[in-house]
Amino acid sequence: MPPLVLTRIRSTRGALSFLSTFTTFGMPQDITLTSLRIEHLIPADEATWQVMRGAYADYVALVL
Repeated sequence: MPPLVLTRIRSTRGALSFLSTFTTFGMPQDITLTSLRIEHLIPADEATWQVMRGAYADYVALVL
């Protein structure tokens, strides 16, 4: 598998494009961390970046 995958998501704000990659923690012998994986979604274009910035601003306004 390639280390980087293009992920496209349909949303109410249009199509969002992300570069997707995974980080895996632990070693095969460590039973507590064998399945811990974190997916990173990085905006792949300017339109997606702007939608994500707007969503973050909306979230911060609700929390603070």
